[in-house]
Amino acid sequence: MARAGLPENGEVAPDPRPAPPDLEVLRRFVNSDNRFYGVDHLRGEDRGRWFPEVVGLPVDDIDDAGWRRLAVLRDRVRAVVADEDDAMAALAETAQRYPLVLGPSGLASARDDQESAMATTVLVALHAAIQDGRLARLRLCQRPDCQWCYYDTSKNGSARWCSSDPCGDVMKARAYRSRQRAAG
Repeated sequence: MARAGLPENGEVAPDPRPAPPDLEVLRRFVNSDNRFYGVDHLRGEDRGRWFPEVVGLPVDDIDDAGWRRLAVLRDRVRAVVADEDDAMAALAETAQRYPLVLGPSGLASARDDQESAMATTVLVALHAAIQDGRLARLRLCQRPDCQWCYYDTSKNGSARWCSSDPCGDVMKARAYRSRQRAAG
């Protein structure tokens, strides 16, 4: 498997299309809902281990209600990455729970709790991606049973799959078989 997943040994495979360091937290937050393997790290038992490793923030004081709110935030951010209709309005409504202040080092959380710190980190990364146009390079794999979030580094910005193996190969084979059925 070419992308991050859940191999039997529990180790996560290297991701072939990471984002630039300042956007990687955003991409990985979206991928906390690993649809290919059917694992939601915001709702799973590994969230206390997975998030400090991935996001670099402590999470031991986030309660179940906080994790549910973060899952809603994640799903709204995913909708923005997918460029769904009204996604920005839905995200703005959810983001009101996490007010930001402008401090000496830039935008920061107005609250001093771990849930707000995680949400702020994600929202600041999303804001930066929108402002400098890099959000257009953050994509969801077009394989319906995958939808892994990846950063498109192709010259013309036309990558459609998180990796060629297996997603690109599977989708090309499906398209070929569809054309063969239509022709014959």
